[in-house]
Amino acid sequence: VIFLFLVAGYMVFSQTPRGSFEGNEEAPWFYTASMGDIENVNVVSGDFQEAFVRKDGVWRFDDARGLPLDQGRWGGITLLLSGPQTQRVLAESDSNPERYGLDSPQLTIDVNLTGDRKIQVILGHVTPDRTYHYAMRQDDPKIYLVDATWGQVIGRLAEEPPYPEWYYQVTLDRMLYIGVVHKDSEIEFTKDPRGWRYAAG
Repeated sequence: VIFLFLVAGYMVFSQTPRGSFEGNEEAPWFYTASMGDIENVNVVSGDFQEAFVRKDGVWRFDDARGLPLDQGRWGGITLLLSGPQTQRVLAESDSNPERYGLDSPQLTIDVNLTGDRKIQVILGHVTPDRTYHYAMRQDDPKIYLVDATWGQVIGRLAEEPPYPEWYYQVTLDRMLYIGVVHKDSEIEFTKDPRGWRYAAG
């Protein structure tokens, strides 16, 4: 529900022209990009990391398997990644990064665009009221306040990857084999009319 409200809010924002930071100092855009220009996204949240790529118009995991993304989860993400509006510019430069958690960011987002362009943003601590993240952009020394919900939604892509629905939801009547590998050990089970049993051989 929170995600849907957030996307709806950004849809409203997207209907208004995005001016430069200088022309909108009260509520500047953290960054702006065209959704159609986004080609690859890499998200690092704590110990979790996932990358996503657009191939032939379809968003997939950027790995050897190349699974398509769950559109229920991914829908609206490129809009969010096109750039959040900030509350305000907190400081003109980061003279004390550890104060804001920017020396060891909670979230790092790389957005790769057409034409070999790249946007990297880092999110540090949340504010004491837990409403905003302290944030910086790679090519900008300013410290911004970015909505904490924006960071939560993007961070969740790494923490709870948007696998397609069929990847998780398999009914028991369709399962015929289970194999489990742990380090150098492997165990297999098969199902027959009498139930589950160890696989032979």
